[in-house]
Amino acid sequence: MTLNNINTTSNRDLALDLLRAFGIFCMIVGHIGFGSKIDLFIHAFHMPLFFFVSGMFFKDVDINFNTFAKNKARKLLLPYLYFGTFYYIVVLIFFTSDWYEPLKILFWNNFHGMYFVGALWFLTAFFTANIIYFAINSIKSFVLRLIAVVSVVSLGTLLPLLLPFRLPYTMDAGMVGVGFMFCGHLLKKSRYYEKWTNLPFYYIFRISVLILILIFINGYVNMKLGIYRNVLLFWVNALGSIFIGINLCNLVVRKTKNVHCMKLLSLISIMGRDSLVFLCVNEFIILILIHSIQLDNLILLIFIYLILTILGCYLVNYLIKKAKALPFKN
Repeated sequence: MTLNNINTTSNRDLALDLLRAFGIFCMIVGHIGFGSKIDLFIHAFHMPLFFFVSGMFFKDVDINFNTFAKNKARKLLLPYLYFGTFYYIVVLIFFTSDWYEPLKILFWNNFHGMYFVGALWFLTAFFTANIIYFAINSIKSFVLRLIAVVSVVSLGTLLPLLLPFRLPYTMDAGMVGVGFMFCGHLLKKSRYYEKWTNLPFYYIFRISVLILILIFINGYVNMKLGIYRNVLLFWVNALGSIFIGINLCNLVVRKTKNVHCMKLLSLISIMGRDSLVFLCVNEFIILILIHSIQLDNLILLIFIYLILTILGCYLVNYLIKKAKALPFKN
């Protein structure tokens, strides 16, 4: 069960799984709260990253739209429904007797106020992005495809600013995500893919310093909330960060020769391979930890939350795989 496009082969790309794992790690760090500067850095790229990697796995195959849409609904909307319903029940039991407002948030304006499961917004936005990109990718002319992508992304960027309300199911964020899928798809198909994703470290370092500076110049952005500030800088920072991440993950995999280190990388990559589970359960685990563990040392406390949240996600993921009962599993 992954957040990438249809990719059920056993011959996985370890570097891309590590990249997704890093995105999940950043998401968990953001949910725990490591400070505004870390939060600013994380939001510059961590959600665009998942759209981008999905585009890298997008298959140019002749498939019926209905078949594609049903497959995406099974992998994205069913988890949204299952986890969302479970958390809705938890909210009613422990947090509020108001049954209507949480239900409206879950099944309409899920960009805000989803209690401790805010990350679920990504599933509906991701579904929107996949459906739109599938339609765009069927256009034969590259120029027309590019025009369609730019139009959809521009609309998704402007709507939160122009409308007095947000589109349901964070569809505008999904429209912006179409652009990242397009870029990921282009990169993967490029004849220069191996060269561009295996740069020497000194190039990676120089680009990293530049992108880091630009991230803090642009300030806080948030796809879920439709906040992009300088749109050009947002795209440069997001794509630049993803580009750096791909190169660093490829570098780590290339340089790792020790068998035990490779096993550790494979263990870490589970966060990327099964990222959907980690996305859906991490905030619930964080909530339990916050109500269970309190320390005077705040720095120590947040690192304890981080470690236990990751371990808890691994445990839930293991139990789900063990059960083999969920219909949206690969």
